[in-house]
Parts: sequence; C-alpha cells; structure tokens
Amino acid sequence: AASSERTAEDDSATARSLVPTHRQAAIIRVNGDEATSTTLHTFCLDAAGNLLAGVTTDVGQIRKLDPEGNLLETWPLEVQPEAIAVGPDGALYVAGTGKLLKLDAQGNILLEADAPQAGEARANKEKIREQMREQLEQNRQSMAEILTRYQQQIDQLTAKAEEDRTEAEQQRLRSLQSVVERIQPDRDEQAEMAKLDRMIQSKLAASSISVTSSDVFVATRALEGYGFDVWRVDGRFENGKKIVSGLRGCCGQMDVQANDAGVYVAENARHRVCHYDRDGQLVTQ
Repeated sequence: AASSERTAEDDSATARSLVPTHRQAAIIRVNGDEATSTTLHTFCLDAAGNLLAGVTTDVGQIRKLDPEGNLLETWPLEVQPEAIAVGPDGALYVAGTGKLLKLDAQGNILLEADAPQAGEARANKEKIREQMREQLEQNRQSMAEILTRYQQQIDQLTAKAEEDRTEAEQQRLRSLQSVVERIQPDRDEQAEMAKLDRMIQSKLAASSISVTSSDVFVATRALEGYGFDVWRVDGRFENGKKIVSGLRGCCGQMDVQANDAGVYVAENARHRVCHYDRDGQLVTQ
C-alpha cells in the first residue's frame, strides 16, 4: 500500500512538473506579405520591448517591429546580420560577413570595423584555403564510400526480378535511386571553386555577439577544424583578442552572452554551460 501511495505521489508530481509555464500568444511574421524570400538570421529586443530582427533579402536588413509584430522601421545594411545584440548603452551591435557594426536607435551606423577573426583569416589565407581543399577532398571520399554502399544495395535489389520484390523492397529501391541521383559528386571545376569559396567565407561568420559596459564578445567559427572561438574587442572594436577556443557547437550554433561578471557559453555539443571571466579563464561549468 505504501509503495502504491508513493507511486501515486510520484505520478502527481510528474504531472505538475509537466504543466507548461507559457503559452503561444501570437505569430510574428518578420517577412510580412512580401513576395521576395526573406531569411531570418537572428533577433533580440530593444529597451522598449520592440523586436529587432536581422534578415537577408537581396540585401541585409534590420527590421524593427513592435511587440504585436507591426513593422516600424527597416534599416538596410551592407552586411548579412548574422548576430545582433543591444548593448547597455542602448546601441545595436551587429556581427556579420566579417564585419562589426554599431547602430544608434534610429539605425544610423556609428561605428564599423573588421571583425577580429577577419584579420586572422587574411593572415592565414593560404593555410585556410589548403585546409578547405583537404576538407573538400575528405568529404568527396566519404561521399564516394556512401555511394558505393548505396549502389551495392541497389544491385542486390535489382538482381531480384521485379515481380518477386516486396512492396517494401520496391520502395527501398526507389528511395536509394533517388538519393544516389541527388548526391552524385560534382566534378565541375567552377562549381568546386564556388563551393571552396563558400566554405572559406563561412569561416568569417559570427554565431553570436554580446556586449558589456566595456567589452564586445563575438563567437565565431574556428579557422581550423570544426570548433568555435570567442573573441573580445573593446568598445571601439579594437584590440581584438581570442579568449576561448576549441568550443564545440552544432549546426553553426554557439550562443554566448556576457555581463560584467563574465562570459556565459551554451556549448551544446558538450551538453554544458560554461562561465568564463573576461580573459577566458574558466570559472565554472
């Protein structure tokens, strides 16, 4: 009886813990009713509670919407706004396409500079290009192995007379043939160079930006390998210093937030949150 009571109490506690704390109130459509394709990269709130959305159409833009989702202003940018944050001074800080920008509350650009990883990329351009070539070749070899396995499975299925295949085998065959057709390696040199350029450009991407009273912190892809780095620059976007390296993210995500107590990193591929001081020393995790 005691065991049954404990089970009932546990079930009740579990049910209470599953009660949602929030509900959906509305859907805010950042792209409005326009016909052109709009990609939402990032968003944040300003001090008044308005939504600031970093998007790309044919150009980069910051779109300012009120809490109900009504478009108030659109600020064009010459960069793709990959990460944005409102600083303690009320200014909007933007990271994207290897650049850092500071905008006032009306969208005027107050400051613009190269992002810290851009200088490192320029200094190691040939090294990065060679690394990307190696990565491209590894991907090609890996894809070739996958295609070989898939083709072997196709050959096994087609070796059986069509009337003798089960419906599941027929479906499997169609699926394999579709995949093989879709992932055939592209041997076109021009297409390969374009792919290489895209891979190199991805090294300039920023995954997050955060601002304190004295510093700006930017999380970027590492120049070598698949990890992420955190850079610190001052309020003038100068004196860049890499303070954390070797972070592991997933799908381009590496969220960093900072305040005067330090830097907080959601390192999703290691399933942990880390707290670093402003110099990159680990405080706790």
